[in-house]
Amino acid sequence: MRQGERSVRLKTPDSYRDTSVSLQRSIANIESVLAQFGADATGVMVARRGDEAIAEIGFGYRERMYRIRLRLGTDPKDHRQRMRVLFWYVKAMLEAVAFGVVPAEEALLPYAELPDGFGGRTTVGKVLTSGDIGNLPQLNPEGLMALLGTKALPAPKEL
Repeated sequence: MRQGERSVRLKTPDSYRDTSVSLQRSIANIESVLAQFGADATGVMVARRGDEAIAEIGFGYRERMYRIRLRLGTDPKDHRQRMRVLFWYVKAMLEAVAFGVVPAEEALLPYAELPDGFGGRTTVGKVLTSGDIGNLPQLNPEGLMALLGTKALPAPKEL
């Protein structure tokens, strides 16, 4: 490291442990960056399942629906902390797209919604990480490509 430079440190859960930012403010911030990005049909909700809280962001962009889900945990302090980190994650991801660092299709692909084969919806990321792609009838490789369409997976660019 050169003289006068500061080292950049990765934030850890303790970095946000005592955040005073409310859930409502983080939700408003997420909705604001989605609107600035050009997303439509946006919705951010926090729901409880027993003692645990879950946050879900849903939005439309370029004729496709996306969903990001995060378990917030059981401790209200963790709820504020994890929701704030979720805001920073969404903001950084959308800024990377806006600056041309990564195409929107690549940044958002894990969150693209698909029919799950049972009358519900799932995301590409969940299908690909669950190993259940063979159990979803229309989600064989050809079916997946048909559902995503060519807009979601552009041809590679020549270097």
